[in-house]
Amino acid sequence: MDKFARIFEFAQQFFTDEHTAQQTSKIIEGIMKARSAHLSDIAANYTRIQGFLQGNDPREALKTLFNEEADFASGDPTEI
Repeated sequence: MDKFARIFEFAQQFFTDEHTAQQTSKIIEGIMKARSAHLSDIAANYTRIQGFLQGNDPREALKTLFNEEADFASGDPTEI
C-alpha cells in the first residue's frame, strides 16, 4: 500500500483530478510490475489503459516534464 501511495502522489503532480490520478497510479504500477510499457506485456491492464486514454490526453501531463522550474525532473542525468 505504501508503494501505491507514493505512486499516487507522483501521479497527482500531473493530474489534479483525484480519480484520474488514481487511474494513472494503477497503470504506472502495472507497467512497473510488467517491467515493460508494451500493451501486449501488460494485457491485464489493457482495458483500463484504453479507457483512460479515451478520456484523458497524457501529452498535456507529459509536457510538465519539460518545465525547467518543476519540483522534480524525470530523466537520465548523463550528458549526451
